[in-house]
Amino acid sequence: MRLSHKGQFFFTILASKILSLNKVLLFLLLLSSEIIYSQNDSVSITKYAIPSHFESFISMMDSSVKNAFVFCVNTTDSIVVLTFDDGPLAMTKNITDTLKQYKCPAAFFVITKNISEKNVSYYLDTLFTLSIHGYTHSNYTKLSYNEVEKEIKGSKDILLENGITPKYFRPPYGAFDCKTVKIMQDYQLKGILWNIDSYDWNGYAGEKLVDRVLKYTVPGSIVLFHERIHTEDLKKIIIGLRSMGYRMVSLDELLQYPACPPP
Repeated sequence: MRLSHKGQFFFTILASKILSLNKVLLFLLLLSSEIIYSQNDSVSITKYAIPSHFESFISMMDSSVKNAFVFCVNTTDSIVVLTFDDGPLAMTKNITDTLKQYKCPAAFFVITKNISEKNVSYYLDTLFTLSIHGYTHSNYTKLSYNEVEKEIKGSKDILLENGITPKYFRPPYGAFDCKTVKIMQDYQLKGILWNIDSYDWNGYAGEKLVDRVLKYTVPGSIVLFHERIHTEDLKKIIIGLRSMGYRMVSLDELLQYPACPPP
């Protein structure tokens, strides 16, 4: 059957609409999914298990900006760092007590407006590295230069007042830009992100959380948790990683190795 000129016109419009709809559906699928992939390099294979929106955010950045942060390191040694964000919270003491029980090093990125003389004591152990997450849990890409500087300087001052000299910084939501990097470096801080997202913020708990971390952790990983994780899950992760031959180390030890390429 041969279409008239009018029929051809309407058929072309319909086809273009269907194609556009498919593109929208694909975009929505990517937004709600996560990226799990490998990067081959001369030392090892580095896997990322991170949300796709985070991967897209990082991949669009200029190399000079994203290279200011360490996501993981290149090594074949079975070492890993466990990191915890957003404390101090109600679960903080349970988490630090569990880590002490298993003699497990960890790094904590804290919201400094919540620091008190009592809860800061939970972190005061040679196993732990206490670092800056922010004075508040704000998206630094939406703040002015002066606001970001106030967040970072204020946080550093609070930790110094409590006898802690912070060396590391992780922006809330993993969101940063050129001004964030400049201010971070002006205050002699090293940027730390992650290559394994535990998804504890996304409702993962119990077997689902434990299995995810054990499945995707590779040598040189930095694993993201939040200070809401149940201690039974944390115990299973520590025991599971050790049974796989992994050794939990401090950030200082991990950073003796070269950083892996960003996403």
